[in-house]
Amino acid sequence: MASRTTINRIKTDLRIKHNALDGDISDNIDTCIADLELVGIKVPNDTDCNIANAIKLWCRAYYAKDTAEAAAYLERYNALKSTLKTSSRYRGDNDAHE
Repeated sequence: MASRTTINRIKTDLRIKHNALDGDISDNIDTCIADLELVGIKVPNDTDCNIANAIKLWCRAYYAKDTAEAAAYLERYNALKSTLKTSSRYRGDNDAHE
């Protein structure tokens, strides 16, 4: 389950002020992290700036108002995911930090 801090950060990003979607937002955060890990990206934590940005893009795509907007966010998410896959920091190669 996503941390309360991360849920609140995503709610702020999505301009959501109520708590009705907290469970769904948490599920989307967890699914995003699972998607990153599925392709071999080591997720140090959800407060890492690049991981946090990936989560924001993922959630923006799933809460977008229309399909064109959702597709644009998913395209940006996939581009970031591809970049993270090439970084030794996020592959965990010898725990290197760039």
